[in-house]
Amino acid sequence: MNASLLKLKTYLISAYNCTKVKWYKQDMGESYEPAVQISPKRVNSTHNIRTHRVEDNGVYICEIEDRNKTVQGKVEVLIKAPPKVIIDVVKGISTTQIYLEWTVYAYNSKIKNYHLYYKNGSSSEYRLYVNDPRISETNTSFVMNGLQKSTKYSLRLEVQTEFAMSARNENLTKTVETLTFDPDFIPNISINGFSATSVTIGWKEPTEDIAPYIHYYILEAKKKFENISRRAYHSRNGKNLPYMFDNLQPHSTYIFKVCACSEYTNKCGNWSDEMEAATSDDTVR
Repeated sequence: MNASLLKLKTYLISAYNCTKVKWYKQDMGESYEPAVQISPKRVNSTHNIRTHRVEDNGVYICEIEDRNKTVQGKVEVLIKAPPKVIIDVVKGISTTQIYLEWTVYAYNSKIKNYHLYYKNGSSSEYRLYVNDPRISETNTSFVMNGLQKSTKYSLRLEVQTEFAMSARNENLTKTVETLTFDPDFIPNISINGFSATSVTIGWKEPTEDIAPYIHYYILEAKKKFENISRRAYHSRNGKNLPYMFDNLQPHSTYIFKVCACSEYTNKCGNWSDEMEAATSDDTVR
């Protein structure tokens, strides 16, 4: 964003013996500007603001004191500029999918839409990505689908706001490759322990080539011969600690299953095989 000069002016009536006007941004330091007497009862003051970034937005206050009272005025400054979008993360997440994440600087203008362009290594021209679903104006991440296996792609993202279109910048192009395999993982669960009111289940970690694409698990437990189920979220933290279902009924059989999920797609893979376990009797002997 280029710097620009913004002039704030104030004209006050009936200001006597005033030589300076105090200007300041709300919650920031003060600045004094000369007051120009343009008539016996009228004062003119100009405050220059050199705007560099969106943080220069804010409420600016001018304050004049004469021998009778203090007069204060406010003006709200809202900076607008052509938007900018920077791709922060780009990653192949399957043989046909690419995940991208970005930061957008809209500079106080509403985002209307995004335009995602791509080309593979054998192509000389970019194509507009038009597959469904499209990128929403509220998105800051997206998954491209329908791509070719083990293929290098160059990506360029542009954003349109109500103020302007982002500048096309080849330096912001990102290159990424789709995977040679699909990182599918189905947990193989085991019963690690039980009590009268709880059952602990566990499973082995995914292999090293698949682990980066698995972020959490969804676990389900339901009492045998009943349709009501309980679900739980379990983060994959690298240790994959066992999970304990508590508040179960004593001397009852439950059915458990687990599926692995990706934060890139917000989707989960196939469920594991079901595993039965029975809580113990809570009779005190």
